[in-house]
Amino acid sequence: MTHLDGAAPFFAVALLLSPLTARWLRGAAGLALTAAVAAVLSFLPLCGGIGLAGLILSVVPLFSVPTALLLAAGLARYWLSSEWLTRSDLVPLFIVNAVFGTVLYVSALGQTSWQIYDLGYRFSVLFVLWAAATVLLAVLGSRSAVLLLAAAAAWLAGLLPSPNLSDYVIDLPLYLYSLGMLASLHREASGSLLRETPVRPGLRLE
Repeated sequence: MTHLDGAAPFFAVALLLSPLTARWLRGAAGLALTAAVAAVLSFLPLCGGIGLAGLILSVVPLFSVPTALLLAAGLARYWLSSEWLTRSDLVPLFIVNAVFGTVLYVSALGQTSWQIYDLGYRFSVLFVLWAAATVLLAVLGSRSAVLLLAAAAAWLAGLLPSPNLSDYVIDLPLYLYSLGMLASLHREASGSLLRETPVRPGLRLE
């Protein structure tokens, strides 16, 4: 592992450990214990010469910056009851991920005559569009704009081993998670609308 590519696996391991370590400690002390154990399991060569972070990266070679920050936010919420990102903050982020991921992966599969991924190797219209999405989320009052800003800043600083902007802003697990959350929210909204719809006399809802 180089750069900060081990951050997301570390946070993922810490989240998985949290229900166990919470049996002994709570609050900041529990978070510190969880982080220490997660660091040992993630980065010490325990399994075939590599840690759990290395095993995770062997399945998903690179996690995006928003994925790492969402995992960190989840860890803070679990231990410190700090809900920095609310549902209203995350929905615009899920939409951006769904749109960008769909265009990116469809083009990567050769279903279009142009390759979005290739634009990420340099400052291009892709960066401009990502900056525009960041500004839009900020105008909408969504705190998730910080995640988009962090991804662009990390790319400019070269904090991940990939030189491509696309790898900084999206990954397949985040894309699938965003699609799943949007589908779940749609079902929830549809169910609420159905329950609130009055039944007219003589009509039955099957």
